[in-house]
Amino acid sequence: ELPFLFRNGFAGAKLNDDDLVMADALGGYWFSFAKSGDPNATRMAGSLAWPAYVTAKDEHLVLDRPQSVGKGLKSATCDFWDGILK
Repeated sequence: ELPFLFRNGFAGAKLNDDDLVMADALGGYWFSFAKSGDPNATRMAGSLAWPAYVTAKDEHLVLDRPQSVGKGLKSATCDFWDGILK
């Protein structure tokens, strides 16, 4: 995420137009979170709301073009660790 946050590319590659859109969205989430504790407080136009984590929903934001909300990211691995830690 750091190449997008600082808009400096990675491994010598330059950010393309889609990358710059993602950089703007990610920077907006980070700025909002740092300023208010809520990544959605000053969300960029066209960016989805970052869903608050609720166990029953198990939603996450997919930072891709286009952005989407996913469910159950690596749920089998998380369930394994939840079982050990109980």
